[in-house]
Amino acid sequence: MRIGACGNYAFVGELRRREDDANRLVIAMSGFLPEEPIASLKEAGYDRHCRRSCPVWQMTDLLDEYFACRAIR
Repeated sequence: MRIGACGNYAFVGELRRREDDANRLVIAMSGFLPEEPIASLKEAGYDRHCRRSCPVWQMTDLLDEYFACRAIR
């Protein structure tokens, strides 16, 4: 399922409007080149972006950064 295809960011928009949004990390994944600029994905509400096939270490780094920041709060 392509959640954010062609600028349709209703799903991520709904996630961002919820009260528990501070407890959520939303990562966009695309093929080699995203259909839309990464800046547009961030503006829509995505926290990070990965290109498929995403190396495991890259996803691990994103999750480590997210949880490290949460531990400081």
